[in-house]
Amino acid sequence: MKYTPVDLIGGFYTDDSLPWSSQDTVNYLPVMSEVPGTRTVNRLRTPPGLKPYQIIGDGPIRGSINVEGKLFVVSGNQLYQVSNTGVGIPRGAIPGVGRVSMAYNQRGLGNELLIANGSAGYVYNTSSTVLAKITDEAYPGAGSVAYIDSYLAQVEPFGRFWFHSNLANAFDYNSLDRYESEASPDKIVGLIVSQFEVVVFNQTTTEFFANTGAATGTFQSKRIVVERGCAGRFTIAMLDNAPMWLGNDGVVYRMDGYRAVPVSTRAIERAIAEESWADAFAMVWEDEGHKVYYLTFPSGKTWGYDVAQGIWHRRSTYTGPTELAGRWRINTLTYWNGQWIAGDAYSGKLFVLDWDWHFEEVEPLVSERVTGVFHANQNAIVAPYMELVFDTGGLASDEADGVFPVQPEPPSIVGHAPGGAAGDAYLYSYTTTPGTYPILKTILVEGSSDLSLFGLEWDEVTATISGTPIEPGQITLVLRVLDTAGLRDELNDTFNVSLISYALGGIGGSDYRVIRVIDSDDWNRPLLNPELAASGIIAADAGRVIAYNATTARYSDNSGADWLTSTGALGGSGGARGAARKAGSDVVLIGRGSSNGANRSTDNGSTFSLKSEIVRVQYLTYVGERLITAGTTASSGFSYSDDEMATDLVAGGAHGVYLTSGGAIASSGNRAILVGSRISGQDIYCAVTVDGVAVSNSIVKVGASLRGSAVAAGFPGGNEVWVVGGATGEVLVSTNNGGSWTQTFTADGEVTAMEWTGASYTLCSYQSAGPTVGGHVYVSDDGIDWTEITSSLTGRVYGLTVSNE
Repeated sequence: MKYTPVDLIGGFYTDDSLPWSSQDTVNYLPVMSEVPGTRTVNRLRTPPGLKPYQIIGDGPIRGSINVEGKLFVVSGNQLYQVSNTGVGIPRGAIPGVGRVSMAYNQRGLGNELLIANGSAGYVYNTSSTVLAKITDEAYPGAGSVAYIDSYLAQVEPFGRFWFHSNLANAFDYNSLDRYESEASPDKIVGLIVSQFEVVVFNQTTTEFFANTGAATGTFQSKRIVVERGCAGRFTIAMLDNAPMWLGNDGVVYRMDGYRAVPVSTRAIERAIAEESWADAFAMVWEDEGHKVYYLTFPSGKTWGYDVAQGIWHRRSTYTGPTELAGRWRINTLTYWNGQWIAGDAYSGKLFVLDWDWHFEEVEPLVSERVTGVFHANQNAIVAPYMELVFDTGGLASDEADGVFPVQPEPPSIVGHAPGGAAGDAYLYSYTTTPGTYPILKTILVEGSSDLSLFGLEWDEVTATISGTPIEPGQITLVLRVLDTAGLRDELNDTFNVSLISYALGGIGGSDYRVIRVIDSDDWNRPLLNPELAASGIIAADAGRVIAYNATTARYSDNSGADWLTSTGALGGSGGARGAARKAGSDVVLIGRGSSNGANRSTDNGSTFSLKSEIVRVQYLTYVGERLITAGTTASSGFSYSDDEMATDLVAGGAHGVYLTSGGAIASSGNRAILVGSRISGQDIYCAVTVDGVAVSNSIVKVGASLRGSAVAAGFPGGNEVWVVGGATGEVLVSTNNGGSWTQTFTADGEVTAMEWTGASYTLCSYQSAGPTVGGHVYVSDDGIDWTEITSSLTGRVYGLTVSNE
């Protein structure tokens, strides 16, 4: 019997009327003969399988791109760079769960990779290896991205306009570089670049823009319009030198010049009519003569159009017996390192499209062909024999190749740098631990403070900070440890460099001690005994600290280890209240309470003598070069001196605040604020002086407490903030030079002392009764949020002072 050829080969063509046509081709590539003399005029070719490559992140793979030989993928909410050895190197976070659009330009010696997640844009610099969010005020976010002429063209998230970056700078934008597609009043869906033109796809039309070279408004419409729009921005793709997309009418088009040419069949159009077009996305693949545009509907199927053959087929992932009805599991296709890398829709898996791998991972690569209708015009068909010709001689797949390799372990870095003091040697090393590969170095990346401004150095090899700080302030570090494979770990750390503080405390009302404070641990050290019942403390020049009471002063030149008595008795009544010293000066002044004049030393506190005045000097401070003093009563007022009281004080006017029950003064710039009570025993009030002259109508009620007992002025974040503490624990702040006050915190007991240490506030309080009896210490970076660092002091802290050692 002679065999008769039967035409079994073809693509997808399933009609509503199945008896007429129900053809389907799944996981086959229809191939037409290019020349006569082939075994058959057409054949079905098995496509490449999905050979396991690497598992990168948690998935799904939301986007991928080849940036001049570097493969980047967005897996889950992380951007990864995949090394040539398959190592996934995390580069930073890309928020969201949907697909991303990616494009890159050239910048310096590297590239800027722009990733748009539909609401914001993120840029990764391949030279600095830093990923950062675009924060330019003119940047509205983006949903589609494409490169043209060193610009990055993008579509605004709501489709109102498209825009572009400034030249070769993905972070820089100008609101004048925005363009509406005015061919119709509909919204923009997406864009692509073709033949040096920006092709802008709207909902119902398509318009073309060209670069005019203008400084702003660089692109202009060519006034050419295609009367066909786009159904989904991710269906736009470039294949075989022409854009392809899913039209707003459910037809797949290929651009030919300025014409939209349909390439979908009526069967395809009917098949996708009920799908969600806006969710569809396209991928392209070119290999061994095939040029395929894949169109996937996430909740439906995947169709492929081979431009080289002009035939449609389907791709589907096999999920069980006869189950080839769903979509292909692949989300992205990217050509890199001479191979096609496929990203998974359900995990972080990456596959290589391999012609010799006859599986999808390790599951069967099942192919199916439903042929055209066979008939004999209503006559019986008898086919006693049938012979199917297959090429079955392919290479066997090694099951060992179906296992994903284990990703190497990254290095790690841990630690927290302790506080330091200006003038004290500093040394701290972070702990770095290698993963699979050796550690290369540990670097400080963007966002870190410049350590050199503080007199400190960073060692990349040992991950060590060293040096002697010269300036107080808050230091922020972003540390990145790198291994030889490029894997990394990051740590954010913050610590303060403070001026050295000395605290004067009393235990049991009679045992008075001093401690040298640099960081919170110092509060747990034993107090140093200055051998006198002291009521005040002040840091003098060259590291000297002076503790004093109403009659005697003692000083220490070795951080409180040893104490000497100053020559000359201190005079005054009501107890010496305050002291002051100008930076770099040997003149030390101590007030005399309710008595007139002050105790003055010209040799850094070694000797004191009485400086007679006709006014009382109870509290003292400096504003620049000028000394400001405040007397006990409201009428005794402010006074000032420009020669450290070498001559008589100049009257500055009544301050209106009573200090008989205690108070405090602090200064910033040319302004000083005095706190006390309005009359003895009443609420906290403050008075302001500028250059020693009382400011009229400056008496302001601060808060409801017996009196103001402490005040400090600091500069958190570079902003001037005044903080006042009260006798019943109230903590209040002012950001308008004492014009108004807001309570932010309540300390445990009476606030007894407070200082700005150059980087933070330190506040001491004392609770005389109850379960929290004893001394408490708090710190704050801003005067608003306070952290208690100890509640175990056995006595009251009477004073704090900072040293410029």
